[in-house]
Amino acid sequence: MKIEDYKEDYLKIRSILIPELTATDFNCSLGIWGSETNRLAKSAYDMQQIIRYAQAWYIYPEGGIGVDFLLLECLEIYGCLFECKIEEIFKHYTNEREVVQYAKDIEAYVKMIETGITKAQPYVITIEKLTTKIEQLLKK
Repeated sequence: MKIEDYKEDYLKIRSILIPELTATDFNCSLGIWGSETNRLAKSAYDMQQIIRYAQAWYIYPEGGIGVDFLLLECLEIYGCLFECKIEEIFKHYTNEREVVQYAKDIEAYVKMIETGITKAQPYVITIEKLTTKIEQLLKK
């Protein structure tokens, strides 16, 4: 038997589990980034992408058509996101000065907010402790 032999059964299962896709084409989906897409499906998609690029890298270490090793690019961009290097992310994709300047401004703004949050954190903890203590005293 071929995979095509199971197409009808697959469509029936999909219609039960995802009623929004009833009577749609075999290749339709909610979209991996759709708000209705299950969290586990999103995680499975991420894992599939990692495996896909790792396999491509292993089979074609020299690269080639369709094997552009986006995984490395994704890791680089993720690192920039993690370090809040928004300007660097946009420089990676464009050399438009205005766009890069906006990204730089956003980065400065985010860092300013993070600095303020970091400075305020001890006060937040103190306020939370005081609130808990007051609640305990009121219960007595």
